[in-house]
Amino acid sequence: MRPNRKLLENSGYVLAHVARQLPPWWHFRLYHHVHKHLLGDPYWCEDAPRPDRWTRVKPHGYEMKLTPSDWMERYTIHTGEFWSGEIYAVMEDMLDAGSCFVDVGANVGFVTLCAARIVGSGGHVFSFEPNVKLVKRLHHMLDHNGITNVTLYPYAAGSQSGEIGFTNGLHHGSNHVVADVADAPAVVPLRRVDDVLEGHLPDGNVLIKLDVEGAEMMALSGMPNLIGRPNTTFIVEMCDEWLRQNGGSAEGIFRMMSNAGYRAFLPHFPALSSKLRMRPVDSLPARPKTYDVLFQRR
Repeated sequence: MRPNRKLLENSGYVLAHVARQLPPWWHFRLYHHVHKHLLGDPYWCEDAPRPDRWTRVKPHGYEMKLTPSDWMERYTIHTGEFWSGEIYAVMEDMLDAGSCFVDVGANVGFVTLCAARIVGSGGHVFSFEPNVKLVKRLHHMLDHNGITNVTLYPYAAGSQSGEIGFTNGLHHGSNHVVADVADAPAVVPLRRVDDVLEGHLPDGNVLIKLDVEGAEMMALSGMPNLIGRPNTTFIVEMCDEWLRQNGGSAEGIFRMMSNAGYRAFLPHFPALSSKLRMRPVDSLPARPKTYDVLFQRR
């Protein structure tokens, strides 16, 4: 056990709620920096999970069964909201009732549930998540909330069909595919998203969110039909260091999408505003950490 863990957790509750009273730019940044410098590392996870608890989560309003043992879920239990406000704002701006959304890297379903609420009974959400434990939890949450407009695929997204290794770290949000199947903690099915979704997508607008911890370029290589499809927009998590560990790069993704006729934007909240802005990006941003990029057809 960490010393003063209960104090650390209770202080995190208070800090997270204070951050939520400020404009969106501050929510997670304030929590991150103040927590790390004054309280200690906020990203601790426990070996033995504590009992899950049902928490009603904004903005989608559904109940999610979350564990305080994982830092990301603990933050949501603290605040009643998932930390990625930019992603939610993009979805609310680009999705309507009847729209189609594809969630590649669904995790426990924060984004999937938000999309399910927005697109409604006339739309549909297709979600990909290879972690067997998370797939089981997400199915449970879909059933608990009576959600019927989500199809969940227990696959990792790649450039070919087969199997691939997968990590099994304490924080499930950072687990990722690994090429060495023999030494991997787990082996999961690998599929091309194009193959899985062939014949299932409507003719209208489709928004695709891609967050697979460095395997984004590998996943995009299995989506040539989706990339070439009209009325398709991508929002992709980028981290050049993680991408290079899987044979890709941020520059490679920018070049791939630019050659396919897409323009890049950085979705962001100004420090003193609650209105999402889209900053056009004409060259690779000099960002060492993770960031989200919206790719929209010119």
